[in-house]
Amino acid sequence: QRGKVFGFVHLANGQEAISSGAIKQLRKDDYICSTYRDHIHALSKGCDPKKVMAELFAKKTGICNGQGGSMHMFSAEHNMLGGFAFIGE
Repeated sequence: QRGKVFGFVHLANGQEAISSGAIKQLRKDDYICSTYRDHIHALSKGCDPKKVMAELFAKKTGICNGQGGSMHMFSAEHNMLGGFAFIGE
């Protein structure tokens, strides 16, 4: 499994500007939560890109120690409350 993403990665191709633009309007002390594709929110909120990528690869060095993946990233330091994905089928 070397070099592979563990589990699912929900990309935001073409949608990055929406969350990035909205988050850039917030103050540093504002909190956010996401419903999906949290890695874009984490990057927009200022989280370390290397830690975000490590999270996508389920590495211990990830923003949530490899436990959150692309749907459940949390960062107290960046006032990011995590993702609460609502998926209907």
